[in-house]
Amino acid sequence: MFSKLLIANRGEVAVRIIRACKEMGISTVAVYSTADEEALHVSLADQNICIGGPTAQESYLHQERIVTAALATGAQAVHPGYGFLAENADFAALCQKHGLAFVGPRPEVISQMGDKAQARELVKQAGVPVSSDSGFTDTKAAVKHVEVQILADEHGNAVALGERECSIRHKGQKLVEEAPSPALTTELRTALCEAAVRAAKAAGYTNAGTALFLLEGENFYFTEMCTRLQTEHPVTEMATGIDIVKWQIRIADGIPLDVTQADIQAGGASIECRIHAASAGEIGFFHVPGGPQVRFDTALYQGYVVPPYYDSLLGKLIVHAKTREEALRKMQAALSELVIDGIKCNIEEQIITIDSPAFRSGNYLPTSRQVTS
Repeated sequence: MFSKLLIANRGEVAVRIIRACKEMGISTVAVYSTADEEALHVSLADQNICIGGPTAQESYLHQERIVTAALATGAQAVHPGYGFLAENADFAALCQKHGLAFVGPRPEVISQMGDKAQARELVKQAGVPVSSDSGFTDTKAAVKHVEVQILADEHGNAVALGERECSIRHKGQKLVEEAPSPALTTELRTALCEAAVRAAKAAGYTNAGTALFLLEGENFYFTEMCTRLQTEHPVTEMATGIDIVKWQIRIADGIPLDVTQADIQAGGASIECRIHAASAGEIGFFHVPGGPQVRFDTALYQGYVVPPYYDSLLGKLIVHAKTREEALRKMQAALSELVIDGIKCNIEEQIITIDSPAFRSGNYLPTSRQVTS
């Protein structure tokens, strides 16, 4: 197992990876920009190193500086998180060139699956349904967004950890995710997961990945493969009890999966609400909800100044319960308890969404308008 890992990211995902490493006995190296000197991931890591100015181009997107930081600190592996360089084949190749394990798929697979037309043709040959119309989009009223989380090791093993429903969006940005999808029957779920595994094996995929599908009635169509850790991965973790980040690291170190598809037992219902900032500024009073199966992934703390240079995501509130109805009530209570003073954010909008008749029914479609009216 790796003894030291560098996290090439910031914010809540960097904190998430650092915590996983601590539980695995792996030392961590944080990189940060001058705007993130007081960030939580910097203080939680065993080592930290500044890699540049406040903008992403000066720091978190500067490949050579990140690799240099990894080599200088003796890191053996680099975890890209999501966003920034997570799906950059050149960065993965640069890490490998310098003897660093990249926690993700191989560079050539990132490149191949990043070409959507090529990816669709590849999985089509493996028997995965792909729309005959390359311009097929979600403009049809009945089309929903469903994705399948997969794990694949370097020994030819691959499993699907179930699906996530991701149809609630605003300007293309996911806002609410849940598992299981209320739109799927048991038979359709099985077919979808089998298709995702076939897609992964056809691509020679390794590590964590997510196969994205459009669902229209009883028909589903592969659209693309996200070759990284997904923001909404906690939804699946809560449903299955499988730590996806830990398995990413194990797979990158050559460790085979210790579960088969028959071992995967997703239970209950998980819901995630993304909390976004509407402005930068200093966090005032800050209160995180608690209780069994309530989780808030964040890098916030009271007095922290949210910088204006990066993604607006402040955190992800995730709940899990035995039934969807109970999970909805738990999320409603958790959102009502969450307090982030000092800056504007979308907590109230998420409360309205979760409480809307359309969302509660499970028959919602990919638009935010219908669930907030």
